[in-house]
Amino acid sequence: MIPVAGKDEINEAVIAHMKALGFKPTSEGHRKWDWYDPITGVVVEDLHDENVIKDYAGRLVIFDPVIYPVPPRSQWPKLTRLGLLTDEIANRIGR
Repeated sequence: MIPVAGKDEINEAVIAHMKALGFKPTSEGHRKWDWYDPITGVVVEDLHDENVIKDYAGRLVIFDPVIYPVPPRSQWPKLTRLGLLTDEIANRIGR
């Protein structure tokens, strides 16, 4: 499969796609490669332009993401600081 979109277009498409799915960005600054779903607790990381392409039909093709069913404990302080890890979710996943 040959990528048919540039880096900025890919990143914008990933942001729109993940937000539409209810995910919140956890990456600092302009890079929106890491995402968190505050309802399910799922973490998806590494969605940068080398791991996501657009095909000729305009669909995103995502490969090599890092997916955690619950946030790793090492991320809890950052998620809490960003207001994304609530006490309810933390208690449910075993804080």
